[in-house]
Amino acid sequence: MRSPTPMPTRSAQRLAQLLKETDDLKAYKRILVVYLRAKYGYPSRTIANMTGYHQTTVKTIQSQYLKQGESALFPKKKGGRYRENLSLEQEKEFLIPYLEKAKAGQILEIGAIHQA
Repeated sequence: MRSPTPMPTRSAQRLAQLLKETDDLKAYKRILVVYLRAKYGYPSRTIANMTGYHQTTVKTIQSQYLKQGESALFPKKKGGRYRENLSLEQEKEFLIPYLEKAKAGQILEIGAIHQA
């Protein structure tokens, strides 16, 4: 088994600072995974037991940190309007006539909206 890649110099100090500054739990745990290796040299199995991550996840996080730097420690947000056909502004404009009919008590047919 090969020895782990050494962490950059002063990374433990910067990671300690990031631990104090972050308020996101996912980011905190990811920073902690790298910090425990940089500061104390713990193996990935020990860090996995301490953080609740799987050993493979610990290695992945550490590898991403070594390749990408601090940006790897802050997970990207998921979600969004993947199937949007109109922007929110355009959608609001499009629905105005139908909302007016609904407020007036008229019956709305979904087929008419789909055809438009």
